[in-house]
Amino acid sequence: MDSRLLRYFLAVYESHGISAAADDLRISQPALTKSIQKLEADVGARLFERRPGGVVPTRYADILARRVRLMDIEYRHAIAEIEAARGGRE
Repeated sequence: MDSRLLRYFLAVYESHGISAAADDLRISQPALTKSIQKLEADVGARLFERRPGGVVPTRYADILARRVRLMDIEYRHAIAEIEAARGGRE
């Protein structure tokens, strides 16, 4: 699992556009497009429908976004728990 790809995916999903997400992430549009294509290949499904005004998430993107957000929450809980353990506040 490449967390960078998932972070990039969420940026596109939430902004409904490759250009806006690329600007927010401070990466080039072609690099972001390539990353989304790699993720689509990894999951075996098209995540966005490309339209003239931006991108529209597919139902597969909706499923992935929901799960990636849960993963992000769990990651943040893990970091907080580790910080508490390092501080002796287990």
